[in-house]
Amino acid sequence: MFEVKGRRIRLTRGDTAELIIAATGAAFTAEDRAVFTLKREARAGEALVRLTAAPDADGRCAFALQSGDTGALEPGAYWWDVRFVLGAKLDGAGDVTDGTAVITPFPPQPFELLEAVGDV
Repeated sequence: MFEVKGRRIRLTRGDTAELIIAATGAAFTAEDRAVFTLKREARAGEALVRLTAAPDADGRCAFALQSGDTGALEPGAYWWDVRFVLGAKLDGAGDVTDGTAVITPFPPQPFELLEAVGDV
């Protein structure tokens, strides 16, 4: 199950989902990136899931959650956000390491990870 109400997300543990974030009124370049982060607590040091996407010409970013991203996490409450990194510097794996500016369009939002009943 994947459900988005406002900015609150609910997902069954181990499910796949595509989250699309749109930044309207912004002009992005090929060097800009958006970073989706999922943590147990908003102030926790370590990200449990971190996905990077390049905004398209319309300012949309698609983040594809795979089964392995949440399959080993405990069901419960988590927090997520998206940050836009302008002039992003990338490492060899394509992860953002730095940039010329960071824009956080909204504060951390609730992400509820639900238990799966089936074994598939």
